Amino acid sequence: MNTTDKNRTAIQHQLTAALEAINALADKGLTARSVSITGARPVIVIDRPRGDSLVGAQHIRERKGQLVTRTKMATPFHGCQVEWDVCQSTPTSGLH
Repeated sequence: MNTTDKNRTAIQHQLTAALEAINALADKGLTARSVSITGARPVIVIDRPRGDSLVGAQHIRERKGQLVTRTKMATPFHGCQVEWDVCQSTPTSGLH
């Protein structure tokens, strides 16, 4: 098998895994917003899940100014990585 065939096979496996994960997410009432197949496994971005339909760990945390913190959550799911953003506003005290 040459390099092109190996790459094609790897991408086909990742596409299959992504499709299975997207269907399983849909069964939980979650919608995929984007899918990226660039690394070892597909990355699927979803809207923030409600309730406990999907639980993840903090992947990236960054501040946007002094008032908003954006946290990217991630979890492995059906051979893929599922990610979503959580934005939190920091209450200000003493500002009128």
